Amino acid sequence: MTGKTRVHPDCRNSSNPYHECSEFCFKFIAEAKKLAAKSEPAGLKAETRIILGHWNVTDVCNGLLGGFVAITAGCSVVEPWAAIICGFVVACMLTGCNKLAEKYKYDDPLEAAQFHGGCRAWGIIFTALFAKEKYVNEVYPGKPGRPYGLFMGGGGKLSGAHVVQILVIFGFVNATMGPLFFILHKLKLLRISPEDETTCMDMTRHGGFAYVYHDEDGILMKKIEPTSSS
Repeated sequence: MTGKTRVHPDCRNSSNPYHECSEFCFKFIAEAKKLAAKSEPAGLKAETRIILGHWNVTDVCNGLLGGFVAITAGCSVVEPWAAIICGFVVACMLTGCNKLAEKYKYDDPLEAAQFHGGCRAWGIIFTALFAKEKYVNEVYPGKPGRPYGLFMGGGGKLSGAHVVQILVIFGFVNATMGPLFFILHKLKLLRISPEDETTCMDMTRHGGFAYVYHDEDGILMKKIEPTSSS
């Protein structure tokens, strides 16, 4: 704990001048993150198995990240059992966002928009649904009677505020990033050439492979040092 108030330096609410940490801060944050990380890959594994007919390791790894992204917003104000619900629902959210990206040919191989857009949006909504009154008042003790989760008896005030928050973030990102990507597109700086994509930029732009690589047939491909002309 630091300062005159009981605020742990690692608490995500440490910048709040009204916040004083209690034992639940680390206990519930740690438990919520742990449970969400465990349940989200399990949900995504099952969903992938049903939809594709086989297990997909990449989706399981991405599911871990999606679970962490979603639970971040509400990890300090929800019960551990609610974090499990968050994890399973965000598995569906991530899969759905990936399907939309495929349908509309949205080029995002790292699934960044799906993670930080779709999964984060669900995390914000999830908090508005499951935030517990006791924990909200402990995290923000300066003003009693704050709104809390809809499903926890807190009414829809917090849900409405969080929907507005998502719309504002969506609008801000589009207003700032849209013109930037448009300019990059017009200057032909947004994408690399099809030849670079097919051949791999290690070879076409950087003079060779960045590391020694063994393929399945046991052929050794050594690093190629960049030439002076490149």
